[in-house]
Amino acid sequence: MDDPYVDNEVYRKAIKSEPDIVTIMIGGNECNEYNWTSHGVDFEKDYILLVDNFLNLDQILYIFFTLRYQ
Repeated sequence: MDDPYVDNEVYRKAIKSEPDIVTIMIGGNECNEYNWTSHGVDFEKDYILLVDNFLNLDQILYIFFTLRYQ
């Protein structure tokens, strides 16, 4: 299983960098069969937490969402 993004060092660095623009790609690790079967019920809650953590930063101006190209 892949680690949740919020438990990842890259995520912690992204938060600490105090970005004013954030791009979040939907359709990556959360869509593989194992993760979706095991944790799909948490998808909405987890994404809301992820987005809220960036929105709670004072300097955020934009959050863009992209879809994984297949």
